[in-house]
Amino acid sequence: MDDAAAASLAARPDAAPGKLPALVRADARIGLYGGMFDPPHLGHIAVAREALGELRLEQVFFIPAAQAPLRGTPAVASVDDRLEMLSRAVAEAANPRLGVLDIEARAGGVNYTVNTVRQLRLAWPQARMVFLLGTDQFARLHLWHEPEELAKLVEFAVFDRAGAAAAAPSLTLARVLRWRLLAGVQHPASSSEIRRRLKLGQTAEEWLPRSVAAYIEEKKLYR
Repeated sequence: MDDAAAASLAARPDAAPGKLPALVRADARIGLYGGMFDPPHLGHIAVAREALGELRLEQVFFIPAAQAPLRGTPAVASVDDRLEMLSRAVAEAANPRLGVLDIEARAGGVNYTVNTVRQLRLAWPQARMVFLLGTDQFARLHLWHEPEELAKLVEFAVFDRAGAAAAAPSLTLARVLRWRLLAGVQHPASSSEIRRRLKLGQTAEEWLPRSVAAYIEEKKLYR
């Protein structure tokens, strides 16, 4: 990996910006959890915790996107605010096996998951990677950039979103997909619902880590 690529990979809060996070071992089985996290909430943490146990992962890394390729509107909170909130949420979870990668957030603009995974594969060539995503995104996987190539690089673990059933998104992908259902996650939190409530002046504290709720209040986000 060249210096520019290495500098773009950072983990928070368990590694300083510009440095690679340490895996527990070179061939660790790790989870990658991408999304906008606008804002991060207790449901996100619940998914990561469940994945650690049910999938026997040794680490889970959240990967906030600067802009999601299939999302028509930009995030409401800035990328710096979302990184800070996610770092606080992970720190509050007090689990050293959870971390945050800012590889996509710091690059800015649209970043495709397959390219992110390729960069991580260069950094961690022996790691066994599992990509965590909801049933809503899994159903649209055929619309992602180079989905067949992505399917060769990672396994998928699919968790329930809005009651959507999990099924392979296309016959073509079904031939190469390695996936399983992450069955133990049943959390009602939703970033869009949190934003809606806060915009109306309502509370959403029951769905937010305390440190994230405090940050949102301090910065007057989602008003």
